[in-house]
Amino acid sequence: MFMDFVRLWEDGGGDPDVARNALIVLRPDQLAVGLNALWNDPPQDYVWPHLIYAYAVENSRVYEVFRRVIAEFLHGEKLGSPSEEAQQWLQTTTDLFYKDTPPLTPWSLDNHIRPNIGAIRRNAYYRMFGIDLNHAPAPDETYVKSQEHNDAFVQSFERLLQEVWTGYRNRANATGTNPTDDSAIAFLCTKLRQMMAARRQGNNLAREEFFAVAMLSWFHLTVDFNSPIVVSANAASSSAHERLRLLGEKVGLPAHSKSEHFFELSQPASRLLLRIEAGEFDDSADAHLLYDESDPITYDVQDLITHWSLATGRDMKATSVTVPA
Repeated sequence: MFMDFVRLWEDGGGDPDVARNALIVLRPDQLAVGLNALWNDPPQDYVWPHLIYAYAVENSRVYEVFRRVIAEFLHGEKLGSPSEEAQQWLQTTTDLFYKDTPPLTPWSLDNHIRPNIGAIRRNAYYRMFGIDLNHAPAPDETYVKSQEHNDAFVQSFERLLQEVWTGYRNRANATGTNPTDDSAIAFLCTKLRQMMAARRQGNNLAREEFFAVAMLSWFHLTVDFNSPIVVSANAASSSAHERLRLLGEKVGLPAHSKSEHFFELSQPASRLLLRIEAGEFDDSADAHLLYDESDPITYDVQDLITHWSLATGRDMKATSVTVPA
């Protein structure tokens, strides 16, 4: 069953039928053993999702909403009585993500020096991407903003999306002036790779990334179908963002209004950055793969351009985009 969860994790959601079985059956001890095995002895060529996946999903406020959902179910019956399967989900989730972690495990990150797991994630996001989540931290989630952070990440990333869109728009242009700049695309991919590599020296941020994507994929998965906890809270609906919206309304904590776009961009952004970090687009001769439909990454980038634009309010298809400094 754990490998079903891994496949879902890889896909950022996956087959709802498999997901339903995974959420109902998995016990905390089984999942913990599986996470340990995945960290210590990963399958050949396995790469977990990029930290950008966790950042995008967490911007929906799914973590905070479920914290309140769990509190309501554990403290009373405001949301009703959870089903047997929902109680199993509550036990699994609280044991994994809402209590002190056992020592000597890959996700044992909090300690007396950095006691709050939410602050640890925010620190990792800031160091890698130079930005915070779009909602203010709780009083106990104040985090250290490291001087060593990629403050040019967003500017470079959005410039890359613009250049790739130009290439996509002109992919069939064989006669007129073609403004596609493969050298600029390769340069920006190399720049992004180097920025991320600087933060990863000595396996820096590896455990933080592993835990963040494990946790946020768990919550993403929970709202990706009408899971037992969603049904028990009377929040069943037809989409992940609608389920999260209903849950937020029931516990008095609104989900982000752009949750749909954060969910939608999380997977393609992760796949793109993993390939950028692998150096696949450092050569201008390979830049065309991002826009000419000869590689599936073209469709990931087009989805990313659309949903990044809608989530941020900055149109990546415009000829000139103002990017925050």
